[in-house]
Amino acid sequence: MKRFIDANYHSHTYRCGHAQGSDEEYVVAAIENGFKILGVTDHIFLPNISQPGMRGDFSELKGYVVSLEKLREKYKDKIELHIGFEAEWYGERYKDYYEWLLKTGVVEYLILGNHMTIINKSEDDDTPVALNYGAMKDEKLATKMYVDSLIEGMESGLFTYVAHPDFFHYWYREWDEYIEKESKRIIDAAIRLDIPLEINMGPSRFLKNGIKEDELVYPWNKFWDLVANTKAKCICGVDAHNPNNYYETDYGFFKQFIAKRKLNLIKRVDLVNPFKNK
Repeated sequence: MKRFIDANYHSHTYRCGHAQGSDEEYVVAAIENGFKILGVTDHIFLPNISQPGMRGDFSELKGYVVSLEKLREKYKDKIELHIGFEAEWYGERYKDYYEWLLKTGVVEYLILGNHMTIINKSEDDDTPVALNYGAMKDEKLATKMYVDSLIEGMESGLFTYVAHPDFFHYWYREWDEYIEKESKRIIDAAIRLDIPLEINMGPSRFLKNGIKEDELVYPWNKFWDLVANTKAKCICGVDAHNPNNYYETDYGFFKQFIAKRKLNLIKRVDLVNPFKNK
């Protein structure tokens, strides 16, 4: 079946603990739905921190890459397969690790998907502990931390694009002056740094259950109404957590969503790796 997009750079694997299906099933599903390019970007495995149900253990890194490399070779005549990670920006804490992944070619690219920050367990214990923005009581502080981190990550030059930039709608439910200002900060940074913003297709799969467009967590129509008045580049991301997501996604909904706002949609991205030719 022909889609209005034939490239997806955002897809997961079972290793994250909240996705299902084999690696090969994702590749086959993408092919059967007319995709010519597939980027697999599971939630990044982090050294020295365990988050079962959120991301795979660091020990799974080699198996992840080897499995996808085999599939890239097996299906090379049917689809262009790229290996990456979806990663939060944690400042200097994991910067060297991210750079190592790209420098050594372990992965080809990273997409910036902020969900949480990582803090020290206490003043006397630097054991890393994850803090979800959505679990913070102060919604404005959580949003500011999210946006500050997102912009710093964009400025790092390590990321190909920003996944679900409107993720803050999970905890900040009202559109007001504050959230409009924070949204504009994200959009302005994307334009300044020439980094695409992802129109994430994940939550839209609930539309079939009677959820309305203005009830979606993201894409938050209010956020994208702001993007509509700019030249910010936009890219669609299936954000598959199950091979069936390639079949279930309402591509027609997104075609209309984009056309209605005359968004500056791009259908291909150059994978960002500042170390590739050095």
